[in-house]
Parts: sequence; structure tokens; C-alpha cells
Amino acid sequence: MWATRPGGVAIDQNNNIWVGSNTVSNAQVAQLLKLNSSGTVLATFNDSSNSLGGSIFVDGANNIWFFVIGSPNETFLEFDSQGNHLQTFDRINSSGGPRSVALDGSGNTWMAAGSGVYQLIGLTTPVVTPIASNLVSPYTTPASKPQ
Repeated sequence: MWATRPGGVAIDQNNNIWVGSNTVSNAQVAQLLKLNSSGTVLATFNDSSNSLGGSIFVDGANNIWFFVIGSPNETFLEFDSQGNHLQTFDRINSSGGPRSVALDGSGNTWMAAGSGVYQLIGLTTPVVTPIASNLVSPYTTPASKPQ
């Protein structure tokens, strides 16, 4: 389909498909592709910092987070839902390189890297907003149970 190797995929709140990949060439270039449900490419972004494209996440604001691996640091690139590059968070040195990255519902980013797990608190917009009301312990009736 493209001259790339897929590295990650995510679907946003508008059912667009986001694919993170590496171009197949002498130089490794991370590439982010936005596709509609028919597979038509709607937007592309190339990171020519000689990086490898990796994980992709969608946060609570429908922004796209693209994780790329560079040397010596890892980088998070943030995009709006149209594919416009918003900002870059770099210099994330996790001593050993991340093997896995995930977002939680509170907007925190978790990385398994080297011999540890790292939490980047509040990096992204929360997917859910915790609401606590009417909590009574013990949680014996449905109305008092956290949801």
C-alpha cells in the first residue's frame, strides 16, 4: 500500500484511522498517516529526525499522540484531529528505551523501559473525568457503588 512499515494504529472519535510507521529507505523516518474508513490518506506527517515510529494514542480531547524513538531520547508528538502538529515533548530519556507505552483514563502516560516503569503525570487530556458522589461504605446498594 505505502512504502512504509506500520508501527502502531489508533482510531479517533471520528472513526479516522491513524497509522504510525517507518519509511522504507536508507534513512529511518517516522511517519504518521491519517486515513478515513475507506483507506484514503487524509493527512501525513514525516519526522525526519531519523526516528522510528511507534505507538499512537488518542486522548480525551481527540488529540493524537505519536511516540517515536530517536537517539538518544524518545519523543512524543501531539497532533490535533486534523493532523496538524501541535507540540513536541522530547528529551524523555528512560535509560534502556521504552518497550511499551500506554495512556490511562486520567491523562497519565506509562512507559515500560529498561528495568522499570515510568509515569508521565498529566501529559495528555483525560479520557474520563472521575466523579465521586453518593459514596457510602460499604458499597451494598447499586446507588452507592462507584461507577
